[in-house]
Amino acid sequence: PAGKVTLSLCGLNGEMFHVVEIPELRGVFPSHMHLGAVAPHLPMYVASPRELVVLQVRDFLEHAMQLIDLGRYDEAIWLADAGGEHVQGLRHVVCFKCLIPDLQARRFDQACATIARFRQIEAQTWQECVLLFDRFGGLQHLAVTIPVPPSARLPQEVYDMTLNRLVSCPSALVAVLSWWPKDIFSGEALGAALRESL
Repeated sequence: PAGKVTLSLCGLNGEMFHVVEIPELRGVFPSHMHLGAVAPHLPMYVASPRELVVLQVRDFLEHAMQLIDLGRYDEAIWLADAGGEHVQGLRHVVCFKCLIPDLQARRFDQACATIARFRQIEAQTWQECVLLFDRFGGLQHLAVTIPVPPSARLPQEVYDMTLNRLVSCPSALVAVLSWWPKDIFSGEALGAALRESL
């Protein structure tokens, strides 16, 4: 855009980790710029003879929350997937922050599509997704997207809890039972839940 230049920030290995558009630095060339005040806990700045660009270092979670607040869910999900192995709970928090608006608006298919964009979701997050979708009345939408063998296998508790909560929605329960392999859930627990519902 007119009056803007792109500033690319790179790590020590040369990999670009952030790109931002900044106002054009009038008559200033890249060779005139230098990085000053390098401290992870304080704002840093790129200085030129006439202007400053201030940079604030944030951890993965802070940055993911800012991306979500700006409506940039795809970038937040990418960050959670990239940093999720190293930052405990990052994928979990990002998943729920992305899901809540769609669930509140009863856009269950969109919420399921959001979950599908994650490369991997931990079993605990799946359990809480089941509870959350059930609370908003959309569990039947999620149930058909829960991973089952051969693609992936979750702990039996996730499948049992899902079936137990689907007892109140017989058509969804029948659909899921026709789709899921019989060895991933407890038939006894399901039978008990069905008897209790009568």
